[in-house]
Amino acid sequence: MKHLPFFVYGTLIKGMGNDVLIPDEAKRIKGYTKGRMYNVGLFPAVVDGNDKIHGEIVFVPSFLYKRTMRVLDTLEGYHGKDDDMYKRRIVDVWDIDGNETLAWIYIWNRGIKDLEYIPHGSWVKYWKGQEELYNEYPKG
Repeated sequence: MKHLPFFVYGTLIKGMGNDVLIPDEAKRIKGYTKGRMYNVGLFPAVVDGNDKIHGEIVFVPSFLYKRTMRVLDTLEGYHGKDDDMYKRRIVDVWDIDGNETLAWIYIWNRGIKDLEYIPHGSWVKYWKGQEELYNEYPKG
């Protein structure tokens, strides 16, 4: 297993709902990769494509690497099987200065037919525009 950084583009980004699953000791830098982003509901999906997908490149210290990978695999529904919710694979990613590296990413492994396309490729931007809709609860 290669100790590559992880590329995160949704709820694992700093300040989003699942960011606590990334160890404090990890180094996060802004970056991007290529794909197409969709809204699954409370989290995004990325599939193959050529749009710029904004996120973070996360470098996890070696002493926390296996544990972090297990936690992220569980969150993303990845078990190494054909019917997993996401597939984990290696992709090219770039930091904001244009430096390229390889990183693990979780790619959506379900259909996209009825999902909302997010053309700007930023879950943070999308979520901040939709947050009020998801925070409204019916008054009883």
